[in-house]
Amino acid sequence: MTERPGFDLQKAEIRTMEVASGGSAVKYRLAVFGSADDECNLAAAGAAAIGVFLDDGSPGDKVRVILLGGNGRILVLVGTGGATRGVRAKGVADGVTDATLVAGGTTLTHIPGFFMESGVAGDVVGFRPALMVGTEA
Repeated sequence: MTERPGFDLQKAEIRTMEVASGGSAVKYRLAVFGSADDECNLAAAGAAAIGVFLDDGSPGDKVRVILLGGNGRILVLVGTGGATRGVRAKGVADGVTDATLVAGGTTLTHIPGFFMESGVAGDVVGFRPALMVGTEA
């Protein structure tokens, strides 16, 4: 995995959360809420993510989560499909990849932000959080 150094967390909101029972946390992967306000879990492909993990963790562990929708530049793990600088992103089973948005599409897609750098699956690249929704074919 190639990790690129460019990120800025000065204006990012970082919360400490507990990994939900039966869940997990993977550094640089998308996070979703667990069953309680202070719980989180690894996001499934296409899920409405709330943030990105800064730590790995198992059920009951306390981990840091950068909340999406804020300012700053964060790091994310590129999943299958790769990442293209400037392109909107979507969550997939193994990370975050390019989203192919189309007008009049029929599949609702949660967009956690856009890539600041290009990369291939397994790379960790710069990412700008920006919560939005789009459609794919």
